[in-house]
Amino acid sequence: MSFPEDPRLDEAKAKDIAGLVDRLAIQGLARVSHELIGPCPLCGGNDRFGISLTSKAFNCRRCDLKGGDTIALVMGVLNKTFPHALDWICGELPPDLDPKEAERRRTLAKRDRERQEGYAEKQRKRAVDMARGIWQEGLAPEGTAVEFYLNLRGLTGVLPRLSKCLRFHPNLPYMVKEGQQWVELHRGPAMLAAVQSQQERAMCLHRTWLDLKEPGGKLVLRGKDGNPIVDDKGKRLKVKKTLGSKRGGAIRLRTPEGTDTLIMGEGIETTLTALIAQPSGMEAAAYWAGVDLGNMAGPMQKIQGVKHSGFPIEDPAKPCFVPPSWVKRLVFIMDGDSEPKMTRAKLECGIRRAQLLNPDLVGLIVPTDPGTDLNDMLVGKTSKIEEGA
Repeated sequence: MSFPEDPRLDEAKAKDIAGLVDRLAIQGLARVSHELIGPCPLCGGNDRFGISLTSKAFNCRRCDLKGGDTIALVMGVLNKTFPHALDWICGELPPDLDPKEAERRRTLAKRDRERQEGYAEKQRKRAVDMARGIWQEGLAPEGTAVEFYLNLRGLTGVLPRLSKCLRFHPNLPYMVKEGQQWVELHRGPAMLAAVQSQQERAMCLHRTWLDLKEPGGKLVLRGKDGNPIVDDKGKRLKVKKTLGSKRGGAIRLRTPEGTDTLIMGEGIETTLTALIAQPSGMEAAAYWAGVDLGNMAGPMQKIQGVKHSGFPIEDPAKPCFVPPSWVKRLVFIMDGDSEPKMTRAKLECGIRRAQLLNPDLVGLIVPTDPGTDLNDMLVGKTSKIEEGA
């Protein structure tokens, strides 16, 4: 005996994830690129929980709330079984559902899914087009605020050693979304950086707004009262933003021909500091910026009783950086201004992922002093770089 397929399966999976988040009353999530980031609805925190608006995959870095679709999200947040989650999303299935009604519901679900996929693709294309347009407006960085900014960060004379991955924009708008409207908070000079995929195609634009009058040279967004503008968590608005998908990409600052060594930090300034310092034996290395720790590490296994396992797990919904095949030695720079155990575990996760693809690869983690990043050390807070496995 066979049972008819439940048309609600397609219907539930086709539901708009942002609308479902509202219906579940998950509080405090903010849109960051193509994700919703914020507190976990089960264990709290600030930004440990994320939901992809495109794949609908979700994950908490601390608890077991993770999955890949709308049904799993309802099951996890409301502690429901699969059938009860399906009932909650779509309503109960009539015991004598007419086959024509079942087909009608499947057709509507398919249309919803195609509409959402079309919208997501349209948004991706829009972001790429916007990024390309901004990049084309950019100018060579030499002699501009970009060069003066790098000088302020102790990186004098580094530009001639780099690929053409940095540009200067003289008047770039800084936009925030208020409700359904985009509002311009600021317009001014910015450093542009191209984030490239493994196929060396530009996939994302990294932007850093500059103000050379500020200590360190980065913009501080201020209100009419002169005080820094803060978000709902009391943190200053970020003046480094990406446009497009950074996952799996890197800012390829310098790649000498024939090298087999890749040195990578999260940010441009950290990575360029490593280039300036050039430890013995690293003169011919490539220097790339990984944009952020999550991109360098990728998804990490959850092991009971272990907060940060340091072991990778494959998740097609969360692509991440892996080094090209020519890399035989991979060096990650570990900044000391974030939680050390978590940071080291994530970097170990990224190295282990690379070694699964290339067992002969040698991986190193280079830590900075606690409370500082590598650029802090360059500009005088300390001068010692300690290397560790």
